Amino acid sequence: MFSNKKSLLLACTSLVLFGCSGSDELQDGVEIHKDAIRKVALSYGAQSGLKWQSQKIADTLNHYSRELDTIYDFNFLLMYGKVLPPVIEESYLTYNIANAKEVRLADKEVKIIRQARFVSNAPTWHDYIDISYEKPKPPPLALVPQSKEELAIWQSEVEEGWKQGVAQAKDNFSVALRYLNRDFIGMTAYYTLYAQNMISSPVTTSTKLGITGDENTMRIGDQVLRITALSKLNIKNPDHWNPVISALEIEKQPRKNGSTAPKS
Repeated sequence: MFSNKKSLLLACTSLVLFGCSGSDELQDGVEIHKDAIRKVALSYGAQSGLKWQSQKIADTLNHYSRELDTIYDFNFLLMYGKVLPPVIEESYLTYNIANAKEVRLADKEVKIIRQARFVSNAPTWHDYIDISYEKPKPPPLALVPQSKEELAIWQSEVEEGWKQGVAQAKDNFSVALRYLNRDFIGMTAYYTLYAQNMISSPVTTSTKLGITGDENTMRIGDQVLRITALSKLNIKNPDHWNPVISALEIEKQPRKNGSTAPKS
């Protein structure tokens, strides 16, 4: 191995010039080489595990692709002019500790976590769950195990890296799925709140330009759409709300004894 040869050369030079063995330098070189094998093996195992588990997840998703297309159909959520609605986050029975002597409670908390925006096309679940990874490259020849000891180090670190890679793939999928559900459920929640008059609709305006262009390009019926006002929660006029209590909210409602309503 290159690092071993380099250490050996240093040791021999030290022996000739100074009459010392150079064994310490040689041993240091061997340990550095082993450490390099550990790092490369761990990385290779992690990349391999990530690729393998991600492919398993992708195969499962592809098997249920049609069902997922139906469940996560963002086309039904699009507003006029290909405007994607706001994303709403709802929390129930929140409990926030301000300090040791004060807590803040709420039956329900509503947040606009993303405002409406124009999109070219409705997103799909594929846009959220992108789990394609390249096949890991083989290790450099200089770090390929050459002895039983190095092979044992390599196998041990690859196994550990593999476990880490598999776990990472599962975590990546969980995070992606969480964002997908957050946005899809949050957009449907917007329509529920809008029907209850608890949130305003984004306002879009249109400027009609007619026929525009030049001798090379012509646009007929050209117009410009703009979002001129974003959605706002109707916090100042609760008397104008038309609330509809969902099954989830009924379940979350505290009973007189302090417990929540029993599940059916």
